[in-house]
Amino acid sequence: MTARARWAACARSAVHIGAFPHDPLIRLYDLGTGRLLRTWRWAGRADITGRSPAGSSASPLSWTADGATIAFPILAGRQQRAQVRLLDTAAPGSNLRRTRVVLDFGPTQLRQFSMIPAGPDSMITPDGTRIVASTAVVSRHPASARMTVSEFSVASGARLAVLHTVTLDQGSATFLPVLWSSPDGSTVIAAGGLGNGLVLIIGVMTGGGFTRLPGSLAGIIQLAF
Repeated sequence: MTARARWAACARSAVHIGAFPHDPLIRLYDLGTGRLLRTWRWAGRADITGRSPAGSSASPLSWTADGATIAFPILAGRQQRAQVRLLDTAAPGSNLRRTRVVLDFGPTQLRQFSMIPAGPDSMITPDGTRIVASTAVVSRHPASARMTVSEFSVASGARLAVLHTVTLDQGSATFLPVLWSSPDGSTVIAAGGLGNGLVLIIGVMTGGGFTRLPGSLAGIIQLAF
C-alpha cells in the first residue's frame, strides 16, 4: 500500500464575515485509524483555493503518486497573490510559508478572476514533473478573458505546453477546473469553456486538441477519479 493510500489530506481556512480568509491549514490523517498525523499552517491573510468554489467539496490539493508531495494553490496577502506551492510531507516543520513556490502568477486582481475570488486552478501530475494549471488574462476593451490550460515544469516553473485556450465574455467567465491528469500529464481532463446555459463543459485535452465529453459540470459539487 502506498503512502497516498494510507493518508488523506484536507485544507481549511478560517473565514470572518466580510473579511478575506486567514490562517489556512493543511492536515494529514491516517486513513486506517483517522488519527491526525501532521498539521501545517500559513499564518496571516491567505486562502488555499482552486477546485473548491463555494458549496463544493472538491479538494484544491493534489498529490504525487508516491504520496511524498502535496501541491496546493494559495492566494496570499492583501493583493491575493496567486501561487502554486509544493509541500514535502516528510520535511520537518509546520510553516506553509516555507514551502517551495513553483508558480507565481502575481496579484489576482491583475491576472486572474472568477465568479468568486479564486486563483489559478492547478494539479500536480502523479509523476511529480509538471503542474497543470488553468489561468485567465483579462482584457478591459472589450471586456473578455482569455482562459488557458497549460503545463508547467516543476523543476523550473517554465511553461512547457498549452493544452487549450478559449476567450469568454468577462461577465460569464470563470477559471477552467482541472479535474484529472495522466501520470506524465500527456492527457488531462478539464473544463474547456461554456456551453448552453453558461454551464462548464468538460473534455479531454492532449497535444492534439480538446475532445468534449458528454454532460457538463452543472450541479456537480463532488468529483472523484
